[in-house]
Amino acid sequence: MEVKAATTYDYDALRALVHLSAYRKKNPKTYLIVSVVSSLLFITAITLFLVFIENDIYMQIMLIVFVLIICFNLFFYFMVPKIHFKAQGSHVGIKNLYIFRNDEFEVKSSGKDISGCSTLKYTTLFKVMETSKYFFLFQSRAGSFIVDKSTIEDGTVDDIRRVLSDTLGKKYIRCRY
Repeated sequence: MEVKAATTYDYDALRALVHLSAYRKKNPKTYLIVSVVSSLLFITAITLFLVFIENDIYMQIMLIVFVLIICFNLFFYFMVPKIHFKAQGSHVGIKNLYIFRNDEFEVKSSGKDISGCSTLKYTTLFKVMETSKYFFLFQSRAGSFIVDKSTIEDGTVDDIRRVLSDTLGKKYIRCRY
């Protein structure tokens, strides 16, 4: 088996990585909507309590806490990926070509200031997470390769999935989005 795929490290790929790191297996968009709507319901209930029943200091504090929860969720969903993207500097725009084989994969990187080639055994991976658009091959907790599924050639997504899941077992995680 030899399956090829490629990825350009652009905003969409890095946003998907940040959301994956934050929300794990949960769908980020659904999680954001549920958390904001539930916080808004609590804010409405607290506001009604403050206006019609009693102006209590604890309720005012809870109101502030729920407003901060909404702000934090919106900031993390929209702003953190942009901050992460800008922090990448020269790594933005790097093109990686992946060649998946039976027991290893090869990565060829090319960019403005960076170029290189390396071969890794699947068993050396920390974990692999799969979403509907990408495979994330983690070498450690912090570093990962991003494989765009839409660029797969000379094989299918199932070929890569089968090799990775057979080799990694429980370290292969398939997300629901």
